[in-house]
Amino acid sequence: MERTQSNSSRNLYCTACKKKFSNEATWNAHLKSAKHIQSEKASAKSTTVNLGASQKATSGQSNPAVAQVSMKLKQAMSIAASKPSRAVGALWTLAQEFYKLKRPRESAQVLNDLIELLETLQSQPTKAPDADTLTSAQVSGTLYLSRLALSRLYLIYWDDQSLELARKLFVKALHGKWKIDEQQLNDVATNCSSISIPKLLNAAEDLIRIYIEKVLCKPIKAKSDVNQMLPVILSEGEMLFSLAGTKTRNPREISKDARPQQIAVAMCAMAIVIHQHTKNDEGELIGYQNLSKLYLNLGAQGSAAEALMERSLTAAAARKCDSHELPSSMVDAMIALIICLEIGNY
Repeated sequence: MERTQSNSSRNLYCTACKKKFSNEATWNAHLKSAKHIQSEKASAKSTTVNLGASQKATSGQSNPAVAQVSMKLKQAMSIAASKPSRAVGALWTLAQEFYKLKRPRESAQVLNDLIELLETLQSQPTKAPDADTLTSAQVSGTLYLSRLALSRLYLIYWDDQSLELARKLFVKALHGKWKIDEQQLNDVATNCSSISIPKLLNAAEDLIRIYIEKVLCKPIKAKSDVNQMLPVILSEGEMLFSLAGTKTRNPREISKDARPQQIAVAMCAMAIVIHQHTKNDEGELIGYQNLSKLYLNLGAQGSAAEALMERSLTAAAARKCDSHELPSSMVDAMIALIICLEIGNY
């Protein structure tokens, strides 16, 4: 598969201000500007959402278990500056304890505090490791898991605000852990319906180039933690971004940001590329089928038909069919033909 040309300026994108810069000089100047700093603070505040009304304990009295965990939280926050490694471990545990006590609001707040602490540690110069210092790998790894956890927690509450926050956190998690550039992901998603499937897969391969070169080039070891499996995470992201919110975008509205369903297409394409590299025929076939459904939801029937044709060719090459049944490749080809006839492309 050919590698698409990448622009070095892609990474010079400010998420908080939603601006893209062409060179390092303007980028560095922007980071020091008052407007950027103000936007960063506003963005940080927006990640805290009120997850429902505060819970009332039975009999009008506070829950002793909740009170005990809350006391531990105060202790953890008091040592965040002096002993961050201990605070990080404590906050992660407390977020889980609040969740077990059916206190998602408190759990979300703890995760927000944890993410803020980890982002602060990540921005600081690397220090010599000691008992009270986390390594950069520990910081980035915990930050990744914290963002995923909070993203999933927001989905408990079905509203547009929590759904949007869940998606933002998920994309940040992908960028932090798997080095999938946020702006490049948005660009690929925006153009997903106007390019062919092979070109989409080329662009998707470029998105996960670092993962391919650093992970897939080595013998793949079995992992028990699904959070460390990029294909599984991409499938989760595909479902997250394909969820329908209550708000719909005005068709006449012009926006540089991709629609959530388009992001889902890009994530599905990345998963297909990984299955191709790992020679997982079954995963690739499922990927093409999901890709076709996503395109249909976008109203891109032509792309949906093309995805089914790609599935047909893949199935035929892999001979994934029972001799006593109609080959799945033929079924896909027939469905693709019907779609083309319906949209008048035949």
